[in-house]
Amino acid sequence: MEKGKAHNRAFFMGPRGVLGFQDKYKMTRFENEEWSVSSSPHSLICFETEFGQMGVNICYDVEFPQFSKTLSHQGAKLILAPSCTETLHGMNRVHVGARARALENQLIVAVAQTVGNAPWSPAIDINTGQALVCGPCDLGFPEDGILNKGSLNQPGWIQTEIDLRLVDQVRENGAVFNFKDSF
Repeated sequence: MEKGKAHNRAFFMGPRGVLGFQDKYKMTRFENEEWSVSSSPHSLICFETEFGQMGVNICYDVEFPQFSKTLSHQGAKLILAPSCTETLHGMNRVHVGARARALENQLIVAVAQTVGNAPWSPAIDINTGQALVCGPCDLGFPEDGILNKGSLNQPGWIQTEIDLRLVDQVRENGAVFNFKDSF
């Protein structure tokens, strides 16, 4: 809650603790109609880390090109997309959005989705998800752009070694120039 309004907020943490937070911009129908969650009153934040610059698109936000575009133009090379979806439709919308954002901005997007049921919580009672790490379908990346993905509805971790220098390389010498051509 901030100024009497509920927000969907993701905290960005590093080894030294909280570096900041990103609020969600676009609410789903459920968030709007059932919970009266408010859109972010804050700007999109490009977090500076020891690994490089990163941004956050919470769930539905990754389905809108302008948010990732703003972050990529601020210097983000990695977009983190935490997500909670009930159905395969929702999960796939987030995945398709993530892959599109990776293509459009020639960067990496990592989707972390909730899985399993939590009947004790009306906010996350039913969850359908699958972790995904993707990049552009271009030089230095897999042909389908998928760097790694988890198993559908299976809890656990996936590990993916990410070299953010590949983002610079594909933006400078890729088969196409989606990032440059978007200005």
